[in-house]
Amino acid sequence: MPSLIAPLQSVTAFGSNEVYCHRGYAYTAFVKATVNTGVTVDVLLTVPANLHVHAQPVFFADSLADVVILEGVTFVSGGSDFTPVNKNRNSPLVSAVTAKVGTLSVTGGTTIWQEHLGTSKNSGGAAVTEFEWDLKFSAATLFRITSAANSNIITLAVPWNEPP
Repeated sequence: MPSLIAPLQSVTAFGSNEVYCHRGYAYTAFVKATVNTGVTVDVLLTVPANLHVHAQPVFFADSLADVVILEGVTFVSGGSDFTPVNKNRNSPLVSAVTAKVGTLSVTGGTTIWQEHLGTSKNSGGAAVTEFEWDLKFSAATLFRITSAANSNIITLAVPWNEPP
């Protein structure tokens, strides 16, 4: 009788994020800045109709900061256009998502997640949403960190997948 154990020993399992990266469907947008109290650092992703965009943002701050994700905002001004980076550096694919980074002015939107980084006057921290977000079709989603301290080094990275 053939053994079932030998074939199972050669199976390699990959998570969906790794599969999407290998196929060229994984992208990122990011921004890093040193800011003072009340200044925001933003990544804005605008998703076209009928495209599933699975995002899992990562927020970092050297000192106190507040983070929020706002869905359905309207861009007003500020920041810079950002060309999404394909995480598979050998892939010719380009993202269908448009991105802006920096300090942005927006109106409207619904808060869909928020967090505070740091627990005391001089501590910062990191926040990673506990699961990925399937961003809303035909909408702009804002990922924002607002500094609650001066000379605060902020990094905001928003990796996402665009499965076919």
